[in-house]
Amino acid sequence: MRYSVSSLKIITGYLPLAVCISCAGTPVILDGMVSDGIILRVSASSQLNRYRNEPHTVLLVCYQLTGRESFSRALLAPEGVEKLLSAKDIDPSVVTHVSLVVQPGEEGEMKMNLLAGTKYFGVVAGYFQRTRQEMYARIYKTTLYSDPTPLWQARHVPHILIDLVLEENGIAAPRLAKTESPSLDDNHRMEINY
Repeated sequence: MRYSVSSLKIITGYLPLAVCISCAGTPVILDGMVSDGIILRVSASSQLNRYRNEPHTVLLVCYQLTGRESFSRALLAPEGVEKLLSAKDIDPSVVTHVSLVVQPGEEGEMKMNLLAGTKYFGVVAGYFQRTRQEMYARIYKTTLYSDPTPLWQARHVPHILIDLVLEENGIAAPRLAKTESPSLDDNHRMEINY
């Protein structure tokens, strides 16, 4: 069978397209800034930060980090928690931070851009009584995956959803914080470290 030069050009022109379509199901790690990439849902007890039989506000400081080592070390140091709560003398591993004051009984949601270089999301809460690290701090791995989307379809923007429940004397046991993306399995869920 003989093919003309023009038919070979058409066949070779469709070959890269066929290869791209066959790879469409493989998740891709996102790198760079993701608009509204982190959604933090906060739910506070009506008896939040109970001290002398009265509820009080809690200062919550959220960090985007390139590494977790400095954040973890600060939690173990005698003045480390106060340093993290004040957000002063910030370590070079901090990409950015946001401070929030949470009222007793408050529920809300905050969207944040996931900034380029962020590998971890750390949270520290300023409770009056701090007994164990896992009661007032959390750190999450922030790898986001996206399904490759053909050019003719609308692109789904994945995000990390963190449910943070602030109880009377500390942060509740971690719930599964997850990345929300159209077709990812449990192997692509977020890692909770505290």
